[in-house]
Amino acid sequence: MRDIKFRGKEIDTGKWVYGGLFKEPAPPQCFEKTLEDKYWIVYPDPRYMSDWNLPYQMVRTDVDKETVGQYTELKDENGKEIYEGDIVSFNLKSDSEGQPNITGYIEYQTTFSGYRIMSFKGSFALDYNIKDIEVIGNIYDNPNLLEEGE
Repeated sequence: MRDIKFRGKEIDTGKWVYGGLFKEPAPPQCFEKTLEDKYWIVYPDPRYMSDWNLPYQMVRTDVDKETVGQYTELKDENGKEIYEGDIVSFNLKSDSEGQPNITGYIEYQTTFSGYRIMSFKGSFALDYNIKDIEVIGNIYDNPNLLEEGE
């Protein structure tokens, strides 16, 4: 069974929220109005307890569409979930000891039908050839990590 989750930054607070993704298409345009699709992350919030021991109430939060990323279903060496847009540091299994870590960001590529790590040293499949992978930030909060790591 797949664990399909998303994350995005709340528009109002800038906090990261995790849950299901909902996209509301923009209404048809008329008179040259420029409307955009809305994106929400929907998640159960324990602050809003339901009555009679029912599950937590679902909450919908507006998120910046540029920050929406899907969970890759993989975790780093510390147990942290890896999402699209995360910046990771890793080694290749074929590298000998003493080789410097490679730094790159996670991106879904339709050409390969999978997640890849994009770096200045190339594009790497997010698979068994990767070892010692660690999430060190993301491209939205820490873009400078890509410059420093290359």
